[in-house]
Amino acid sequence: MGYLIILLLLFIICYISIVVYIKSKVKLNSYINTLDDGIGFLNDKDYERALKGFLKAKSILPKSAKAYSLIGKVYVELNEFDEALE
Repeated sequence: MGYLIILLLLFIICYISIVVYIKSKVKLNSYINTLDDGIGFLNDKDYERALKGFLKAKSILPKSAKAYSLIGKVYVELNEFDEALE
């Protein structure tokens, strides 16, 4: 009986680990796709849409230095230097 409890606990731990992994993978893919869209808009000089994309990417992954860097770059292109410094 004790083995069944241990086996059940191991199953639950594995299941939770898989769910957490899948959620983090989905989040990362969403971040990458959003960032890529923003870069495309930036290359097309569509700064408003690029900014919107980079802000969304930042909201998905708040500690992303890349998103902050690209947001600053857009603000520079828009001559909004005070915003770029934030």
